Formats: sequence, structure tokens, C-alpha cells
Amino acid sequence: MAYVRRTEKLIGGIKQKIAQMRSKAESMHESERIEPGTPIHDEIRKAVEAAAWELKPELRDVMPEEWVYKSDDCRVRLYDQHNNQLKSLSISTRKEDPLIFPCKPKNWYDDIAVYFQHQSPALRQWLTEEDKRKRKRDELRQQYQDVERQIVAFMSTKTSLNVALSEMPELELYVPQEFMDKFHEPTAPRSAPKAPVQEVEVDRDALAAIGIAHRIATAAE
Repeated sequence: MAYVRRTEKLIGGIKQKIAQMRSKAESMHESERIEPGTPIHDEIRKAVEAAAWELKPELRDVMPEEWVYKSDDCRVRLYDQHNNQLKSLSISTRKEDPLIFPCKPKNWYDDIAVYFQHQSPALRQWLTEEDKRKRKRDELRQQYQDVERQIVAFMSTKTSLNVALSEMPELELYVPQEFMDKFHEPTAPRSAPKAPVQEVEVDRDALAAIGIAHRIATAAE
């Protein structure tokens, strides 16, 4: 095995790989795309127009076309039953099938609040699932931040990748392939420089579990 010195390039490569792993893990819990023609787009559209016409719903089908305001791109703020904002998103429509409002929203851009009473059961369920997906992404983000912090702290006490891997083999899951290829290059025996041992607390079980989960997910593609 070749001697691979701990360098800023190595640490940067580990950080980048962790970021890529995190992005991959989060992508498995991404929000559903909201596009015209999809069921959730239809549900949001109905809720937006119900909120817009709340004060005079009876005018919705009788107001002259030249009086109404049409929008094909609107910012939507969705609230729960306690009036806490759950999500903010944009909804676009086809030019020939715009959203119909009784008047232009007050903001310089089209923006409307959709409260609980305007939401269908299907939309409320979608918001519940969206909240779960967001919480999972937040959890994963925190896990990978913790992994990066622990690995960087651990590596800061080692002179080389060789020493680090001998003490914590799980680290290989987070080392870019180019450094592992160099590590596995045949070479004449050489003793790595010794440095004072400094203990750093590392949750090796968590590092192994997260790294292995990433490998399994990647292999399944």
C-alpha cells in the first residue's frame, strides 16, 4: 500500500464526497413536481381560486371576462388549521388556461394565501406528506453534517490516510476513489511518520450505517 499523506486536497475530497452522498440521500425524499395536469396541481389550483373568490364566490361564473384578473404564474402560501404557514410554492398554468381572480393581488407579483378551509382532503394529505419529506431531509442533512464534523476532527489528528484507515476502516466509505486507488498502489514497505495520538470522539456505528446505506442505494440504480 502506498503512503497517502493527509492534505487539504484529501480533506476537501472527503467533504465533497460527503456532500454528494447527502445530496443523493435527500433526493430520495424530494418534493413532488407540481406541473399542469398533475393531480396535486389541480388540487392547488382549486384551492387558490376558492381562496381568491372567498368573499363573493357567486360572482365567479358571472363576472364579465374583461373585469377579472388572469394569472399564469402565482406564488401560493399554504397554511394549516392553526394558521401556521406550512409551505410556500409557485404554481404555473398554461397561457390559454390561466388562474382567474376577481382582482389583481396586492403584491407586485401574484401572491395568495390559501388557508385550511380552502384545502381539499387530498391537498391536506399532500401537505402532511410534504411535511414528512421535509423533516426527513432535515434529519439527513443533520446526520451528514455530524458525519463530516466527526471525520474532519478525526483526520486532523492523523498524519496520513494510512493511519486513519488502520484505526477506523469505516472511513473508506467516505474517501474519494482517487485517494483509495493511490492507497492501494503496490509499493515498498515504508513506515508512516508517527504523531502523538489524540483521541477524538467518533460515532463509528453511525458512520458505518450511513455510508453502507449510501452504497446500497447507489448499487440499486
